[in-house]
Amino acid sequence: MKRKNFVWFTLSILICLSVFSLTVFAAGTMKFKDVKTTDWFYNNVKNAYENGLINGKSDTEFAPHDKITYAEVVTLAARMNQRYNYGQTTQTSGNPWYKPYVDYCKERGIIKKDYTWTDYVTRAVFMEIFANALPAEMFEENSYVPDGAIPDVPMTHPQAASIYKLYRAGILQGVDSEYHCNPSASITRKEVAAVLERMTYPQSREVVIIADRPYIKTQPQNISAMKGDDVVFSIEAAGGVEPYTYQWYYSKDNGDTWNVHNSKKEKLIFTVTDFTWMYRCDVKDAAGRLVESNHVKITEIPSDLGCKYRLSDVTAA
Repeated sequence: MKRKNFVWFTLSILICLSVFSLTVFAAGTMKFKDVKTTDWFYNNVKNAYENGLINGKSDTEFAPHDKITYAEVVTLAARMNQRYNYGQTTQTSGNPWYKPYVDYCKERGIIKKDYTWTDYVTRAVFMEIFANALPAEMFEENSYVPDGAIPDVPMTHPQAASIYKLYRAGILQGVDSEYHCNPSASITRKEVAAVLERMTYPQSREVVIIADRPYIKTQPQNISAMKGDDVVFSIEAAGGVEPYTYQWYYSKDNGDTWNVHNSKKEKLIFTVTDFTWMYRCDVKDAAGRLVESNHVKITEIPSDLGCKYRLSDVTAA
């Protein structure tokens, strides 16, 4: 089967990239002085290196904390996809060097837009590109990660689907004991090594169970209404340690800044006065662990099409 062949095939072609700075060399005993046995990524780098998946910047330097660019990630994704589908990679550099890889990824839906290719890639976009680089069969779920369970990735996050896919496949476990993703941060070579190893060798993946912390079981939903209507946003939490506390927020600038609302219940009930605002709810369990809901908004219904509804028509909080 293609998956089995891909998993067990040494992906040495993937490391022939500027992202890893050197040309491919034979797998051997790792001698990087900047990767210590006490580092969390030690085994990831060691296994990836000794199986020919990744290279160092020299025989003794891996540079685990160096960041990588959008161009380098797209190149890696293109070669991984071509290796999976065709058993080999045939792309060569163009002008600029990354253009053939960008074109390849666009043609196959791995990416859908251009980026500032020389900028450092964020963790969230890296995850989205890698989640698109291989088919669904390479992301079999082995973990329990409910919607909304990753504390800093609400389901309305632009890359939520990709991030949850990688968590549920055991490819990602988060950056701390609370399973935070840190999606807006840059990704580093040590993290790339870990993802490469886990994507290529499913046996290296770990089971992630996010059931001991709160998550959003029922998310608030967008609403259509008329000005002056009374509307309700509601939320249901699960997991963690009860009781939960709730805090609603509203934003007047499309989520750039958030203001505290006076509602501290599962339901936010109010009269519509503005259609540009967004709303969200933070839920905290009795152990103090926080999870953020989807960001929701109200779409205006033209007055000649709408039908007003009042609090008397809505179940009380």
